[in-house]
Amino acid sequence: MSHVTTIQDIIYHVNTEGKSSCVQWLTSISDKSSARSSILNSVNAILKKKKLLNKYKSRPDFPPKNDSFLSTEYTFPNFKSGHVQVTQKRKYDKCLDILDEEKQCAVNVVLDLGKDLNDSLKKEEKLKIENNVLNLSLKKRCTTKYKLKLKRTELCSLKKTVFNLNNRITSQRTVLKRIRSQNVYLQKVNDKSIAKLDNLKIQNNELIAQMASLQNELSSLREKFKDEREDNEYLRLLISDDIGKPIKLYDEQSRKYTKEAQECVYQLLNNNVTTSRVGPVITTVLKLVGMRPNKLPSVSTVNNMNVQRLILAQTQLAEELSQKNSTCLLSDETSKYGTKFEGYHVSDNEGRLWVLGLRNILTKGAKDTLKTFQEILQDISEVSEVCDHEAGKKVLLNIVSTMSDRASTQIKFNELLEEYRAEILQDQLGESWGQMSDNEKSSVTKLNNFFCSLHVLVHAAETSTACLLEAEGGLFENSPPIYDATFKKASEPGCL
Repeated sequence: MSHVTTIQDIIYHVNTEGKSSCVQWLTSISDKSSARSSILNSVNAILKKKKLLNKYKSRPDFPPKNDSFLSTEYTFPNFKSGHVQVTQKRKYDKCLDILDEEKQCAVNVVLDLGKDLNDSLKKEEKLKIENNVLNLSLKKRCTTKYKLKLKRTELCSLKKTVFNLNNRITSQRTVLKRIRSQNVYLQKVNDKSIAKLDNLKIQNNELIAQMASLQNELSSLREKFKDEREDNEYLRLLISDDIGKPIKLYDEQSRKYTKEAQECVYQLLNNNVTTSRVGPVITTVLKLVGMRPNKLPSVSTVNNMNVQRLILAQTQLAEELSQKNSTCLLSDETSKYGTKFEGYHVSDNEGRLWVLGLRNILTKGAKDTLKTFQEILQDISEVSEVCDHEAGKKVLLNIVSTMSDRASTQIKFNELLEEYRAEILQDQLGESWGQMSDNEKSSVTKLNNFFCSLHVLVHAAETSTACLLEAEGGLFENSPPIYDATFKKASEPGCL
């Protein structure tokens, strides 16, 4: 036959005319004695292979054979061989072998019987045989589909099982992670506890050693306490023997009070005991221990001791301040009961404050205050035995700065003090003073003056208070809203 039929022609005919029409068409154009059933089987095989190729053509591991399969020439089945032949040998056709070996053998046997009976049987019998073959194939196919359905059901069950197992694995991993975190935390706590235990052991050993040393110290203190108690008993016996005896405060031979008595008077005066009450205080204190003084200092004697105390203080100032460099003079004036007093102090580099003196002044003038300061320096020089009785000048030359308030008299005092200090310095240097330049003279004679700002703040507070009173009077018509009149004062505004 000159016309070539391809697989694509058969598929196109099936899609347009139907399978039965295609089989009838192939039977009519066949030049061989092919049975209708063989052609039908070959057409079914072609359709199944086409379906499988369409199904698996998207897989990357499946070779592309769709185009080559469609262009293949269709070969009619050979009835003599008893097999349904397809033109192309089916390689890699595992998915297309639907029928197993038993099915193929049964089909082959039926086809062989059909060939032997082809001449004798009628057309109805041939159709009946073909129908039986198709029923057998359908039954086998249904069995295969049922098995496939069972396998799919089993596969779904296995997938669910795998999904549940994966969920369990995930949950167990979470639990394991939590347990590991707890384990790490507990390990850290354990390490800290071990370190703390080691520290406690060390502290315990130290406390044991300390307790042993304290026990030894306690034993020594007990021995010492025992000795002191014995000494105390001995002193009690001595005191009991000396009760009523006079204590020696005055030496009859030297006709002087003892050093202990003078120091006692100095301490009483430092504690603000008046000169007329020093004797009674000494008597009262001695009564507490059952003693009495052999002689008490009179008021005039106490006054003399007070002068001695002043001389001792000035002597100490002469010895100490003559060795102190870069000191600061602090001065201030105050009034008590109509009498004016001026106080002079000196501070050193160590922050200690030394009292030079407190004197009465007639006026607050700068000349009067400077004169009073010169008298204090002269008193220090007279009682001192250092620097050829010039300790006062040495103290003055060591002063490099002043600290005072902002009063005009105090500013003038600083100027006069600087001039007086320059005169003393010129006398001390002698010929060296004339050899110095003006800058050198200015640097050695210049005093640094520092002023307290407390008075500025006080004056500012007074001015601001008056301004607030005027503002409240204008805003509230002299009746500011004060909710608590307990602390109200006429000289203070309501906002304060």
